[in-house]
Amino acid sequence: MIINSFQPLRLRIEGNGPFPGNPYEVDFTDEEGQPCNIFLLMSENGMGKTTVLEIMAALMGMLGKKEIESCGVEGLDNGELAVQWDILVQVVEDDNTPRNIVLSLLAGNFSDETGKFSEDRLFVWSDEDLHKHGAERQEKRGFQWRAKGTFRFISQNHVTRKKIQTLFRQREGADPDDFEISSCGLPTLLHFSAYRDIPKITSQKRQISEPDYWGYSPVRRFSSHSTSWENSLDNVLVWMKWLDDGRLEKAVEIINKRVFQGSTTFIKGVRKTPPEAIVVSKGQEHGLDRLSSGEKNLVQLFLRIGAHCTRNSIILIDEPEIHLHPNWQKRLMKQLREFAQEHPGITIILATHSIEMLRAFGFEHKEKGLRKGGEIIEENME
Repeated sequence: MIINSFQPLRLRIEGNGPFPGNPYEVDFTDEEGQPCNIFLLMSENGMGKTTVLEIMAALMGMLGKKEIESCGVEGLDNGELAVQWDILVQVVEDDNTPRNIVLSLLAGNFSDETGKFSEDRLFVWSDEDLHKHGAERQEKRGFQWRAKGTFRFISQNHVTRKKIQTLFRQREGADPDDFEISSCGLPTLLHFSAYRDIPKITSQKRQISEPDYWGYSPVRRFSSHSTSWENSLDNVLVWMKWLDDGRLEKAVEIINKRVFQGSTTFIKGVRKTPPEAIVVSKGQEHGLDRLSSGEKNLVQLFLRIGAHCTRNSIILIDEPEIHLHPNWQKRLMKQLREFAQEHPGITIILATHSIEMLRAFGFEHKEKGLRKGGEIIEENME
């Protein structure tokens, strides 16, 4: 099986927490009903946008699994929420014919009054809805919360879903540049929290070792690094140098283009003793931890994107404006738009409260290769 595309369509959240009352829905399609490849989720702090990203990351992390102990999101783990994330997936199976399906990822409390699973709390796609996206059918899989805090695996119309699940299980932990991951189009979700610092490494032992998070996984979550060598960006770059297959040069090129273009700062490469990245600024060499807060934010983003993206990736970035001057916010948005244009299978979803990011997004401007969309959780923003 080959996965040609993996594009979010709709997220439905029902229950208590930040979205009480009627089911809350986020529509990830543009004005023409096509899946967006860049999407802006905007609200004031405390209105639930971070929860939306966490829910999507949790659902993606369940792909390939038949058992879980928890979802990792409070409202799902205590039975307050029921969520459904619909994704348009184009697959090519044994007959070499591309087919579209709507894959519905489910998690939470879908129980009726008797405690049994009920489809009444699902959004069931009609033939007309499916036809709009050229989809043949809806396939559902996920985990039903039960009263004792345990989860039961649920699956319906599992013909294609089962094959996708098998693909995920077979490739879990493989090298991110593994040929089969590229050739079969396995998607991954990269979730960046609002905390993207690069602290100074305090561990004394530094050796060439496979970095944390290196192998393929359906979802990768990134936040402020610990001070350990294994979890550092320096280790990622040193590991790429050791692989000696061109990945280091590619990563350095991405960072220097996306972050430092037009400035006197750039990443030169890595040194052997001590093993670490070499940053040059105004002719002086120093480490990654000496960069400004804004530069650390951006280096973290683009190095991880370059190292872990597959051709069908979903990139979630919470508060991309953190530590960034308004001019840097505009620059970041420009770089993300360009990245989406250059990589047609990528979907970028940003959660922000920054008016500068909203302006730089440019809803009113149509751009070649971009399908823009957005959602404002709180309408009264100034």
